[in-house]
Amino acid sequence: MHSDNDTRASQLEPVVLLEDMRSVQGNKYVDIVNEKVSWQLYVERDKVVYASHSVGFVPQRLQHHFHVLGFTQAATACKAETQLRSRLELDTLTCGIMASDRVLTWLVSQRHLNAEQATQVVEALTREALESLLCASTVTFTLRQQALDLDTGCSLDVTEATIAVEKRLQSWRKFLPVVWSPYQRPRLSDPTDDVGSVSYKLSDAMRKRLEPILKGYTIRQLSTVLKQDELKIVQFLYPHILNNSIHIDDPLPPYDRLPKIDIKEVATPAAPPVPTATSRPFVAPRGPQATAARRHGAAAIATETQYKIACVDDSPTILTQIDRFLNASSDRFAITPITDSVKALVNIMRLKPDLILMDVGMPNINGYDLCRLLRNNRSFKETPIIMVTGNTATVDRMKARVVGATDFLAKPFTQAELVDMVTKHLKLAADRQRLSTFNQSEP
Repeated sequence: MHSDNDTRASQLEPVVLLEDMRSVQGNKYVDIVNEKVSWQLYVERDKVVYASHSVGFVPQRLQHHFHVLGFTQAATACKAETQLRSRLELDTLTCGIMASDRVLTWLVSQRHLNAEQATQVVEALTREALESLLCASTVTFTLRQQALDLDTGCSLDVTEATIAVEKRLQSWRKFLPVVWSPYQRPRLSDPTDDVGSVSYKLSDAMRKRLEPILKGYTIRQLSTVLKQDELKIVQFLYPHILNNSIHIDDPLPPYDRLPKIDIKEVATPAAPPVPTATSRPFVAPRGPQATAARRHGAAAIATETQYKIACVDDSPTILTQIDRFLNASSDRFAITPITDSVKALVNIMRLKPDLILMDVGMPNINGYDLCRLLRNNRSFKETPIIMVTGNTATVDRMKARVVGATDFLAKPFTQAELVDMVTKHLKLAADRQRLSTFNQSEP
């Protein structure tokens, strides 16, 4: 039963939900659901203390982390699942957090784990839950101001954990659409298959090497058995999967309920409107007319539209300068300054700007990494991203292009240079949108 202080929402992107947890005071217990899975998060202030999901029996999931972390004594203790169920009354627990906490508390009490090891397991479980949560397109949630009796030692910053998990998902996405879940099951193809269906035959030595392990194990189980990271295993198997010498089967129940790793289809940011016949693109003038043009000319890109521009830079001075330069030239620019690169991804996804100005040399996450993360999301494939930096070497420009930057603005810049750059790319974005609309309208 929910209290009067419960907060509910619907059809929310998980990354936005997680960032919103920072703004709620006190301890938060969050029930999150989509059509097939539920997740539970316990957050204290802006730190994730525990997270879990509803799929699979908790001791089985714990065993994977015990093996990966090298906690063999705890893994052995968890093998007797039937005894563990009855001893700890796990079947009566509907909350994954409470079930896993009960198992870990018992293992610590029996000295199969120490407190520090238990914290490492909780952190691993939490990242596992966040990974599957961030694969969901939208979720609904119930937020309760509730204190749970949990002393896990786990304290993951919400935003930093989200960024770390998203980076790992980005690595998984390199293998799409073939591999989309750690619970898929690779197996050797039948060597007697028709040649047309198998374009490459494994060597006898390679087949002999793989036969003992590719017997219906999931990628996650292979990770446990081989003591290798899942992504390393996928990277090794991937060429053979593409060549049809290894087949990969879908996850078995209940793990088929977990969301697929995919490039999520989130709401597409609105493109700048097509300039009308009375609108004309701004071109930074030279000479005596420059001051007046900078004040009025940029408004010509759209007489009735306000453009959302995200500015990411760890220097408040630069952000103030950008805001002053753009707002002095037009009242059609809505500037959102972002000083923390760790929070930038979430803030940009929520804002859905028409254009992004981004510093390269920032702490924690530099501009190149942030640009790459944004380009991995379909919503920002076409959004103009302008890298702003004092490094003007050719190699820096090449790096910017490689990660998907649209253009490169060197510091220090003048007002005319900034306004010209911003206006040019808003106009180009509008032209692309107009061409796309025209092509779609053709029979």
